[in-house]
Amino acid sequence: MTLLFHVTAGYLEVTRKKAGNVPVPFCATCKNKIFYLDFDNYLSLCKTCWQRTQDFRIDGRYSVEGFVGRGNFASVFALRDEYFKTPCIVKFLKKGFEAMGFAEYALIGKIGRASVHSKFEFVRALGQVVVAGNVGFVFERLAPIDFLPNARSRYTLGLLRRMSFHVLCQLHSLHTTLHSLHADIKPENIMYCRESERFKLIDFGNSVRTDQLSEYFDSGQIASLLFRAPEVFLSRGFDEKIDIWALGVSILQIASLHEQHPFANAKCTKSLAAEMTRLLGPIPETIYAMDRWLEIGASDDVEITEKETVHRWRAANMARLTGFNDHYFIDFVNTLLEYDPRKRPSVKE
Repeated sequence: MTLLFHVTAGYLEVTRKKAGNVPVPFCATCKNKIFYLDFDNYLSLCKTCWQRTQDFRIDGRYSVEGFVGRGNFASVFALRDEYFKTPCIVKFLKKGFEAMGFAEYALIGKIGRASVHSKFEFVRALGQVVVAGNVGFVFERLAPIDFLPNARSRYTLGLLRRMSFHVLCQLHSLHTTLHSLHADIKPENIMYCRESERFKLIDFGNSVRTDQLSEYFDSGQIASLLFRAPEVFLSRGFDEKIDIWALGVSILQIASLHEQHPFANAKCTKSLAAEMTRLLGPIPETIYAMDRWLEIGASDDVEITEKETVHRWRAANMARLTGFNDHYFIDFVNTLLEYDPRKRPSVKE
């Protein structure tokens, strides 16, 4: 069953239409083929028809301003809270993934109770709604980190330092107070709050408690591939420092001259190990289990001259990638991307 919204007397009325798994190829009202809003084909309206639905309110409170995007587990709409006259977003979970949404919402609630400053540091959860049987979670609306003009100067060292500091503050509360990992840090999950002028992590749906990490030791299926720390797929154990590695990779991607991921050519763990080696040098034997190393078939296909240390070689590569020659910035990122998790700093350090 595919749920559709139809416009009736200025309001959206929920009806049902049998469509199986075949997408509805037209607007629910005027049959226009150009979608403006779409969520699993139950909310399918072109822009003209959407503008005629201004009287519709979710939960009698939230007006829908537009469709933001769709991920693997949810679709997001831009809302306006007509009671407080503030912008917000609603995240509708796909059928079968509601538990993930409730877990994320509960974690953010715990964060709010754990720190008196959390409302300034973390994304704020504002409520829950149900539309046509679909569960949605309302959060404050934040701006993506590419909100600044598309000039090279948008990612100044000062901006990168501030972003790093704010993210590390949130990770400190997450790791030390709630004993959990974010486990999905990447540029898309770092947003900016204009009200508080802070960078905030979003999407805690993949968050994992530290006492549950052992469930991922064998599979290594944690975090997005390109942001996955080497110990995840090369060793038999890992901890919250995989968030530190992911932050380091995110900073490199944001600071990249060409706005490309430093490991963009990686399609699997084997090619990821090869990309790491090209940028950061050989992976030390001390961090991997031999069977895992042989399993992915990785090799140290890189040479470093005797006069250069691995540290200097890595620093030169990072400077070439980002265009920044500030040795404090390079050393900071270099530290976050330390291969050996025992030498990689924790959020406390």
